[in-house]
Amino acid sequence: MEVKTFEGFSTREIMKKIKKEFGKNAVILSTQEKEIEDSNTKLIQVRAAVGQPERKGASTQITSPTFEDSDYQEQLKTISRRLDLLYDYTASHKKIETLENHLQELKIIMLQNM
Repeated sequence: MEVKTFEGFSTREIMKKIKKEFGKNAVILSTQEKEIEDSNTKLIQVRAAVGQPERKGASTQITSPTFEDSDYQEQLKTISRRLDLLYDYTASHKKIETLENHLQELKIIMLQNM
């Protein structure tokens, strides 16, 4: 952020200076009037700021966050382990279901043969 104090004898004059130097994105931080010694004239001071001075033809570029290779590899390993556990759980669940179905069939057969 760039901060600067502008001085002049009228607000209009100072605003032109601010706009010329900082552009239309300037922010006024404070204003102050000071009397010039031995005269009835007042000097106006305006403190203004801008994030970045405007440049003609400048474009805003958005960058995406980057990951270190080691972080990326570690995240992939964690995801892979979780998928393996999920697969094992699903496979075990299906095996138990199949065993229960076979036991039910055996029970029916045994009851029929009694």
